[in-house]
Amino acid sequence: MILVMNMEIQVNLIDKAEKFIHWICKKFAINEEDSLIRDFQKETNTFINPEKQIEYELEKETDELSL
Repeated sequence: MILVMNMEIQVNLIDKAEKFIHWICKKFAINEEDSLIRDFQKETNTFINPEKQIEYELEKETDELSL
């Protein structure tokens, strides 16, 4: 039950983040939402999608442990 609620919260947060990015792009006349998201993720090493972020963190942790 708690896991299902957490997934619902994550999906809701992803939706809100995507709506916010869309709003920012319209507000500042940025035509390339995908480029904005890609550049943000690349420059900050942070993924907007929590599942991708968790994968990234686990991969990073695994790499650090193997050194």
